[in-house]
Amino acid sequence: MGGMTGLAKTPGSKLHSLFQILRSEDVPSMKFNEALRSLPTVEEAQALSQEEPEGTSATVEILEVFGGAKIKNEMRGIFLLDKIDEQGRKFTGVDQIVTEADSGGQEGIPAPARALQICTYISSDDQFRISRSPAGTLFVFQRIDDVEDIFNKMGLPKRGGSTWSSFFG
Repeated sequence: MGGMTGLAKTPGSKLHSLFQILRSEDVPSMKFNEALRSLPTVEEAQALSQEEPEGTSATVEILEVFGGAKIKNEMRGIFLLDKIDEQGRKFTGVDQIVTEADSGGQEGIPAPARALQICTYISSDDQFRISRSPAGTLFVFQRIDDVEDIFNKMGLPKRGGSTWSSFFG
């Protein structure tokens, strides 16, 4: 897997880990409208405009570069939970709409993107989530209560991505 930004394919770098952070919280209508405007087509935005966002999302990619140094790229937006009926089976889908990113050492880059995970199953103890993409990629997520502590132990910012000054400073 090439990670989420494609930078893991750069010579001298490799994907270390990937995190998806979903926070159930109120999403201001301004932020929801920004997310809808970031979608590639008006039809997609109209189809989702009546939905209620579940909260905010961040997908975090940790890359290992230059023989061990770590860099953090972060894509932020909102997420919705979609009810999907596929061939008579009902699933919950996680629909993540990304609006901005900290990537490649730069902060707050507009990054319109959408990631859909379908056939989502959550273990009875709430510790694992298994999903697949529409293309068939399988995702297995483990619940981590203090992901920011993990970033801190790696010497990475708790929130946001690595900037050139944090990497070289």
